[in-house]
Amino acid sequence: MNVFKQAIIAVVLASIIGFLTYTAVSQYVVHKAEENLRNIMLSHRSFHAYIQQVMHPTYYKARDAGKIAEDFYAPEILSSSYVIRVMHGFFNEERKRSGLSEVYYKLAANNPRNPVNKADGKEAALISLFNNNRDLKEYTEIATIDGKKYLVYAKPFLETNQACIRCHGKRKDAPPGLQHIYSGQGGFNETAGVIRAIESVRLPLNDEFKTTFIVTTVSLSVAVILIILYSFNARLRLKVDQSTSELKKEIEERKLAEEALKFTRISFDAASDAMYWVNPEGCIVDVNEASCRALGYSREELLRMTVADVDPGTTNEVWQQNFSELRTHRTLRFESSHRAHDGRIFPVEIVANYVRHGDEELNCGFVRDISARKQMEDELHNRDETFSQFMHHSPIYVYIKEVTPAGSRVLQASDNFDEMVGIPGSAMTGKMTAELFPAEFAAKIDAEDRAVVTKGEVHKIDEDFNGRNYTTIKFPLVQGERILLAGYTIDITERRRTEAALMESEQRFRSLLEDIPSVAAQGYALDGTVLFWNRASEQMYGYTPEEALGANLLDLIIPEEMKAGVTGAIQKMAESGEAIPAGELLLKRKDGSRVPVFSSHALLTPIGGQPELFCLDIDLTERKCAEEQRIKLEQQLRHAQKLESLGVLAGGIAHDFNNILMAIMGNADLALMRINRESPAVENLHRIEQASARAADLAKQMLAYSGKGKFVVENIDINTLLEDMLHMLEVSISKKAVLRINKYSPLPTIDADATQMRQIIMNLVINASEAIGDKSGVIAISTGCIDCNRGYLKDVWLDESLDEGLYVYLEIADTGCGMDNDTLAKLFDPFFTTKFTGRGLGMAAVLGIVRGHKGAIKVYSELKRGTTFKILLPASERPAEVSNGTGFQSDWKGAGNVLLVDDEEAVLGIGTEMLKELGFNVITAEDGRDAVEKFTVTPDIDFVILDLTMPHMDGEQCFRELRRLRSDIKVIMSSGFNEQEVTQKFAGKGLAGFIQKPYKLSVLREAIQKI
Repeated sequence: MNVFKQAIIAVVLASIIGFLTYTAVSQYVVHKAEENLRNIMLSHRSFHAYIQQVMHPTYYKARDAGKIAEDFYAPEILSSSYVIRVMHGFFNEERKRSGLSEVYYKLAANNPRNPVNKADGKEAALISLFNNNRDLKEYTEIATIDGKKYLVYAKPFLETNQACIRCHGKRKDAPPGLQHIYSGQGGFNETAGVIRAIESVRLPLNDEFKTTFIVTTVSLSVAVILIILYSFNARLRLKVDQSTSELKKEIEERKLAEEALKFTRISFDAASDAMYWVNPEGCIVDVNEASCRALGYSREELLRMTVADVDPGTTNEVWQQNFSELRTHRTLRFESSHRAHDGRIFPVEIVANYVRHGDEELNCGFVRDISARKQMEDELHNRDETFSQFMHHSPIYVYIKEVTPAGSRVLQASDNFDEMVGIPGSAMTGKMTAELFPAEFAAKIDAEDRAVVTKGEVHKIDEDFNGRNYTTIKFPLVQGERILLAGYTIDITERRRTEAALMESEQRFRSLLEDIPSVAAQGYALDGTVLFWNRASEQMYGYTPEEALGANLLDLIIPEEMKAGVTGAIQKMAESGEAIPAGELLLKRKDGSRVPVFSSHALLTPIGGQPELFCLDIDLTERKCAEEQRIKLEQQLRHAQKLESLGVLAGGIAHDFNNILMAIMGNADLALMRINRESPAVENLHRIEQASARAADLAKQMLAYSGKGKFVVENIDINTLLEDMLHMLEVSISKKAVLRINKYSPLPTIDADATQMRQIIMNLVINASEAIGDKSGVIAISTGCIDCNRGYLKDVWLDESLDEGLYVYLEIADTGCGMDNDTLAKLFDPFFTTKFTGRGLGMAAVLGIVRGHKGAIKVYSELKRGTTFKILLPASERPAEVSNGTGFQSDWKGAGNVLLVDDEEAVLGIGTEMLKELGFNVITAEDGRDAVEKFTVTPDIDFVILDLTMPHMDGEQCFRELRRLRSDIKVIMSSGFNEQEVTQKFAGKGLAGFIQKPYKLSVLREAIQKI
């Protein structure tokens, strides 16, 4: 029966293995076939895509452009079905050469152009299936055709679209070449949206399935053989199991016994304490590993020894007595000493146990080295002794208390308490606080003690007792679960008196330094931290005491280039005690400006404190200014004397030169009148006349320089003069320079020579153009009038005691290279020039002309920032109202919408009020981005007032965006920078005006009226 069951099981298993093998191999074959099929399809699809997406558009584009004939059509490059069919034929030829079966492939259609592509019955059914079920993207099955197995695959090849109708619609619409090649109606009369063709592929699988059958047969045979072997092995294994079962049981029992013995030994050796087995005669019977480590002997050595060899205080007689006692008490605990192999003797604690096994008596002893414990006990004893000595000799009051609900009880106190309460510390032990201090003071102490213990915090208390001052520190003292209170008290009576005296002295010292108005005093630590800062320091350097105290003096007033030297000087003073030498320094203020001071230092070391440095600074600004003014006046005086001498010389030469020129020019003029106009000498006379005119101009410059030129004085308007010269000025300057005219009107007239004024303007404008050079820049010519007082006129070239009063000014500013101080000092020297040699008197002549008109010149220049010349000329008449550039209607009102843009809320607020006062409706924006958005949605904005510096989008970017949105929008730029710096950024860009912050209503009205 067992054999029959095994046979049934073998057959079932073989069947299952065969079925699973056949299924797995078949699935693998189909999977690989599908992969090959998809690769073939992808290859064919790529050819089709290339023809449809590249060749067709190229053909129609070329045909429509007339580059190829209308009747041209080549199926070899324009018919995807033709190309793929030919390509597949090559593919099958290669498969045959490789010994593989051919793959059936057809672009099957019901109405093909080429009969080769005519769909068979199955393919026609699939075309109908795909048209009826548009969600079906592909069809696959394993089918037997003509007795052979195939993997049949179909996929819609092309859905007719509008582009396809050109070749597959009406025959007459197809290319003539296509009509010529294919006769009949094949491929024509298709409808858009219909799937007209499918890709039909049949991949042969006969060989693969044969292989599958072979693999399945082989695996089934192997399975049957293995099952037979397994059945034979099972019967043999049963007999072996029965034979070895008893032997295995016996081995297991022995192993359990050995494991128990081994565990006992391991536990014995693993014990951390030394263990000894000793017989009644004192011989050591057994020891563990800890015994060997403790004594430094091997186990074999110890087993040859007795107790007397290990314990120097135990003899054989003593051991016999101890063992007898052990029989009685069974367990003994005592301390002794053991001697190690190296002779070292160390204390041990021994627990001896009496053990009887049959007739054998043994002592099982546990031995522990207590050297560390003994050492700790000695240290604790020494600490207790040290603490007792400290409490006896302590210079401060020290105590330990126990805090109870009834109050605090003293556990220990230093002996010096008799100085405070009249009782020594030893007598205070065990007493309550109420027994040592008055009731009210004792209650206060108990409350503080409870707070310290309850909160677990350190408390510091200042208190007075019996007319003296004390500072007490109390803290919790944790001893296991018990919390005590410890503290110490220091008598600070004398320190308080000393501190009061020092504070009084320091107050007098600080009051003295605070009240010195002309001396800036600072006190600071050796690391530079400011400790004292008087009112004079605040006035001199700009820092309030709140800003200065605690800051570093090096960061406050020491310039960067001096920090290393000052640090070294402070360190040297601290090390040697020598004071820093007094002297002049140039220190910095809060605003970054520099101030010259005379500085002296002192090193002070307060009693019990750290050394401090005190610095006393005296402002030398006025003294320096006076010295510079004196030097400047001396230089101007010397310059004036030099110019006066040269002027006298130039005037004399010019007058004599003019007499000679008069003769030359007169004779030349007469000769021209008398000579025949066709004479060759006429040209020579004209050249004489031109040279004489140039010489006359030179004479005029010399006279102008001398200040004695003969002016044709008339009452002129500088604005009118500028208008007449505007064209000549524009053609005289560089093409990269922008000329801007800012005229103030109405302008008072002046008494002046118009020709000389033109010469001044032309000279200064040409100089400005040359200063700009090849770079882009701005030349601004401004006019106006100003009331000049003596303070304003003191810095002019030259100050010849000009009268105070109303002056008309002509200002010419450029953004060129600027001048350094050396060039400025020589600017008006005769024949000095920064140009090539031989350019005449130049600026000296300008100075002479201005001086001859009782005027003055102011010059402002900075390297790489530009130069400004301001010509001051006395006004010939005072107008009815002089407002220095604000001659507009004070009651003027406007109307319309204004976009006000600024990132400051305060500016938006006040600006809105001003504009409303002027009659405008105001729209506000907080930055450039907000301004562009509001400008876009508000079409009727009349003009914009735009801040230059803003987050997100600054004024310059916003200006460009606004002009891009509306090119005629008027924009007034607003900024804290001056007009010259701002407007040069917008030169030639259509900026309507500029207004400098902060501005008044009148200035705003004027700026709006100008546009």
